[in-house]
Amino acid sequence: MKKIKSLSVLLVLSIALSVGIIAQAPIRVVCVGNSITWGFGLSNNAVQAWPVQLNNLLGNEYSVLNCGSSGRIMSRLAKYYATTSYWNTTSYTDAINNNPQILIISLGTNDADQGRWPDIKPTFKEDYIAMIDAFRNNGKNPIIYLVLPPPIFINLIQKENIENDVIPIIKQISVEKGAYVIDYNTSMTSQSLLFPDGIHPNSVGALKLAHLAYDSVSFHQVITPFISVNDAVAVQKDTVTLSVGDKLTFKPTPDVSGTWKWTGPNGFASTLPNPTISDIQLINGGTYIAEYTDEKGNRSIKNFMVSLFGCNAIVFNPYYQIGQNSWQNTTSVTINPGNILTFGPQVTGGTGDNWNWTGPNGFYNHSRQFSLNYIASSQVGNYTAIYYSTDGCKSTAVFTVKVEGVLTCPKLSPSIDYAGWKNITYAAVSANTSIKFGPQPVDGSWNWEGPANFKSVDRETFLNNIQLNNAGKYLGIYTNDAGCKDTLIFTIAVNCPTLVAKINYKKVTSTTLTPSVFVNDTIVLTPLPITGNWSWTGPNAFTSTTQKDSVKMVQLTQAGKYKAVYTDANFCLDSVTYTLTVKAATGIEVFEENGNSKFIPYPNPASDHIIIPGIKASTVITLLNSSGQIVKTTKSSVIGEYMFYIQDLKPGIYYVKSSSDTGKTYKFIKQ
Repeated sequence: MKKIKSLSVLLVLSIALSVGIIAQAPIRVVCVGNSITWGFGLSNNAVQAWPVQLNNLLGNEYSVLNCGSSGRIMSRLAKYYATTSYWNTTSYTDAINNNPQILIISLGTNDADQGRWPDIKPTFKEDYIAMIDAFRNNGKNPIIYLVLPPPIFINLIQKENIENDVIPIIKQISVEKGAYVIDYNTSMTSQSLLFPDGIHPNSVGALKLAHLAYDSVSFHQVITPFISVNDAVAVQKDTVTLSVGDKLTFKPTPDVSGTWKWTGPNGFASTLPNPTISDIQLINGGTYIAEYTDEKGNRSIKNFMVSLFGCNAIVFNPYYQIGQNSWQNTTSVTINPGNILTFGPQVTGGTGDNWNWTGPNGFYNHSRQFSLNYIASSQVGNYTAIYYSTDGCKSTAVFTVKVEGVLTCPKLSPSIDYAGWKNITYAAVSANTSIKFGPQPVDGSWNWEGPANFKSVDRETFLNNIQLNNAGKYLGIYTNDAGCKDTLIFTIAVNCPTLVAKINYKKVTSTTLTPSVFVNDTIVLTPLPITGNWSWTGPNAFTSTTQKDSVKMVQLTQAGKYKAVYTDANFCLDSVTYTLTVKAATGIEVFEENGNSKFIPYPNPASDHIIIPGIKASTVITLLNSSGQIVKTTKSSVIGEYMFYIQDLKPGIYYVKSSSDTGKTYKFIKQ
């Protein structure tokens, strides 16, 4: 982080340090999951999501971090990894970095989607075990709970995949990896009213899930903390402040059969149920962790915070960042609603990385640096950052956050997966195939509506086994906690025809897109298919709504692009564009009718008149100048030769054309 002028919050812990400033070292609980964990559909997920309500039930001896991420799956398959896998989220990174002592994994619902499960099923167990191992890496060994996904009530195939495949696999993993099970499925199968959209619980449903988790966690958490100082009677508490030279004895219960494992500052380790530290020194301050395992292998964990009078002073430097702007060294924050606020304080004079944040609406976090995405007015207030050094010293800063000004909302980005992801809002697909919508951003909520009663609340949502009745417009409605609301409209067309660009020119049909004609010619543009709707645009405000269109008596100004847009009842949308070139005649052309008649005007050059042979009754004769502009038009009343008077023309090159000689233009010189 770039350092700027420092505003330091200095807290010196001296002989006068009171017991009151030493707080508990809460047990770190991390909840990994999808939108059900995150709290999708709740009016305030920061208060109502089941991990938050679990924290309320467990009390202040625990700190539960909600690392849910909407629309996510357990699978690491390459085709899903970039956009859908939980492994590829900041939530996963936060969960790992928070080093949980108790880990609750609640994934599998989205994996079981009928469009994904056939791909995911062969490696689902492998990927699930890999996540457990990732949290146990480098000597870490959190107590792990695996959640059996709650029932869903809108998709029978997905429901069966969960019940018949996902849940048995998770149960098998729990046995193999020594994890506990939290059953969100069995007791909720009759509670459809608590799942308004058929997938996500309302606030009452989320509270019921929190109670199920609480019952399981509290059942196994059996340690009651007791501490004795200088051989006095043990007192029930988990925090203590001592003087150098004191004697400390931990005396937790239960004191029945079982094994204990203790770790703590300065390399402290013990397997005694009541370990003692005699002649305690400053280096012995900090967090002591007790883990108890009963005869059945059930594990329980408890943290003790020990501090000493006279520990080192700590300098607290508060930093925050709004969006991508520069870091600010102050505790007063004013931010527009919908923007992103990142806290990132630093400390000097202490070692360790023990952070404890609290804030409005039950907010908590245990990272030094974290972000509040799309901040809302409900997040106004004081955010208290407490830092504990490894020797138990504490430093505190309070950030005051004000939310005011114009709402800042993210820009929506469309994306469709059909033979690969593309940033498009229109896709023409074949019947019996599948597509997936996957717009951005990821944070926030999505609601979908579409043809054939299509509804979904997942950001990434499938259309499987598409039929004609699935053609149409799909509305994706995005909202977030800041109050942003925006929409994307996707159009899906089914079984669209391939357009064929045809023309008819001089009684010859071809498929060229670049026809070339002479002035006063006629060309017929006839793209296929005949059925459907056509809409034309072209030069000189040309428009038409017929499938077949003619450009008659073409002039030079009519050269250019003619675009024909095709639509039909299946929402197909396509177009062909003709580029028409118009040329003035450049020489004398001879057309022989029946192999022996000639239509060549004479004399040439001429000064008074020209004679045009081969004229039929009511023949239209057109005279053009060298620029292709019509200068004279007449209709013949004779058959055979027609005398065309030109004495009023200026000397130069001219062209003559008769309707008796369709498509031919002849040059002559006026003297």
